[in-house]
Amino acid sequence: GKRLMQEANIKTAIILIVLHAIMNAVFIKLVENRIAEEIYKEYKANASFLSDNVKITMPYLRAFIVTILLTVCISCALAGLMLVCYRLSNIAVSYIQMLVLVSVRSAVLIQAVFISGVIFIISWNYGISAFVLVSIVGLICIVCTATAIAPDDKKDKLVLLMSIMVLIFLVVKIFIIYKMCPLYL
Repeated sequence: GKRLMQEANIKTAIILIVLHAIMNAVFIKLVENRIAEEIYKEYKANASFLSDNVKITMPYLRAFIVTILLTVCISCALAGLMLVCYRLSNIAVSYIQMLVLVSVRSAVLIQAVFISGVIFIISWNYGISAFVLVSIVGLICIVCTATAIAPDDKKDKLVLLMSIMVLIFLVVKIFIIYKMCPLYL
């Protein structure tokens, strides 16, 4: 992560963020399939006298596109928050460097979301839990990488600001996802 930050290669950053977005979209597809299956089971159990030709449909394409756009937008917002943390710590960085920093999170989350998806297929409870847990691990990776490139005399202030920023980011992210839920149904 430190080397990636120093290079500030925006192409690599964009590729990692988009791959992370695609993995999130695939995970959401798995969740939607599970929800559709549960709705159908409930329907069949409670409405056995009705037609067997009932199909439960979910807006998969819309959910896929919304998830990709949402993940990319959240990553860009996170880069902006990181820029604010660095600037408040009096460390000169660019927005491109912060996008690269966020892509370090994406590099970790690509594999972690895949693993969460596999766990979700086996047990949806554990899969959702793993997905939430790896999201937190991704934020921890950002803080570790961010402090690795900061000067020693400014690390304490940067970690404090980033800790506050992570809490704000999680609240904002939960709010945005809550407001976007109707697009998935």
